[in-house]
Amino acid sequence: MVRRRDRGDAGAPAESASEADQATAQDWLRAFERSEPFSELGPAARRCLDGAVRVMAGHFTRRYSSAADTGYPLSEMTREDVLDLLTEQLPHSVSAADPDVLVEALLAFLIWTARTGKIRSREVEYACRKIGPAAREAMASTRKWSPGKSMVTDAMQAGVDPADLDGVRAHAIARGLRPDYVDAFLPPGPVLLEDGRWLWVWW
Repeated sequence: MVRRRDRGDAGAPAESASEADQATAQDWLRAFERSEPFSELGPAARRCLDGAVRVMAGHFTRRYSSAADTGYPLSEMTREDVLDLLTEQLPHSVSAADPDVLVEALLAFLIWTARTGKIRSREVEYACRKIGPAAREAMASTRKWSPGKSMVTDAMQAGVDPADLDGVRAHAIARGLRPDYVDAFLPPGPVLLEDGRWLWVWW
């Protein structure tokens, strides 16, 4: 777990960081939906944004929080955070039937947040304009998958409801995985499906 950066202002208590980050992300998304860059996205990219932004904020919180830490706001996201999000964290936990669409949507959103000053670092915009190819490659690579994502995806392909984590657990064990391994890596939830095309394993 990466600890939150030391700041002169202590920020929000860690236990409220998740709620604060999610609320901020949703406020930004609602504003983005009224912008010209959003209107230029295709229908599939627009549909995936709500789930993608929720997962983005969740990963940001987990990247910089622990029970003993204090938080710092989503507006402090850096170039390094964006690179980690798009090439490591989302590929680790999100499956997409069309990964290019997911990357397109998130890059447009992040560029807009930087250009409008919601994310303070302008380096975020420059990073987003360069990272597209690497992010698309990472999203398409099964080598990036977490064990939990692999278990949920395999169960879903076998007809198990991915929201039924007890069913996913039973399926994984029936496939030969050790129960202790399954319990260590199966996400506690939630598992989200978006438009029948996207699988979000969010933990």
